[in-house]
Amino acid sequence: MTGYEPDPVACEFDQPCSVAADCCEGTQHPGSLPTISCPSSNYPHNWTCVVSGGAGHCVHGGCSTDSDCVVPGLECMQLGGIGHCVAPCDDDADCGTEQNMDGARCVGQSDLDEGFCAEVEQFGADSSG
Repeated sequence: MTGYEPDPVACEFDQPCSVAADCCEGTQHPGSLPTISCPSSNYPHNWTCVVSGGAGHCVHGGCSTDSDCVVPGLECMQLGGIGHCVAPCDDDADCGTEQNMDGARCVGQSDLDEGFCAEVEQFGADSSG
C-alpha cells in the first residue's frame, strides 16, 4: 500500500441547498435497494444543508457501521472524519481479485491507516507505484 490519502474536497457533493431535501436530488440509487425517504437519519440519505453566509451547501452524514454499506464486501471507513463505504485492501491484488475492481489500486488510506481500493486517476495519484 502506498499510503496515498485522497483529497477530501474531491469527495464532496457540491450541491447548493436551502433545506436538506434539496441535497437528495440526483442521489437516488438505481436498482432494488431498499426504499428510504430522503433526507433521513439513515445512511445513505442522511443529508443536512449547512447555510453559511447566505448560501447553503450539502453535507453528508456518512456511514457509521459496515452494515450501512449495501454492497457486499464494502466496509465503512472514516475519511476526513466522515464514514464512507469503500472496498478494503492490503495490496493492489486485493482490488482486482477480491473486490472485482479491475484498474483500481490499494492507494486509499482511511483516518485509521486502513487501506482501500480507488481508481488512481480519480485522485491523481502516481500510477508508477
